[in-house]
Amino acid sequence: MKKYLGCLSSKYTRREGLDSALSKGMKVLRDLAGVPDITFYWARHSFARLARNSCRLSKDDVALALNHVDKGHRTTDIYIAKD
Repeated sequence: MKKYLGCLSSKYTRREGLDSALSKGMKVLRDLAGVPDITFYWARHSFARLARNSCRLSKDDVALALNHVDKGHRTTDIYIAKD
């Protein structure tokens, strides 16, 4: 994160720009892998599920990584599927 922090904050001044770049990157990965169902949101859901269920990160940490602001974690709960 330290390596890319300056680069990301200067290149992507708005969240929408970063989201768009990540979505385009996921399309490249999808084409390379030949897996048509991979999307940016699929990756977010997969990250949340693995971070919480496999890596045992706290729900607060997962919510922070996903940039969720609701204190009750209702949005984060949607992303975290039970294994």
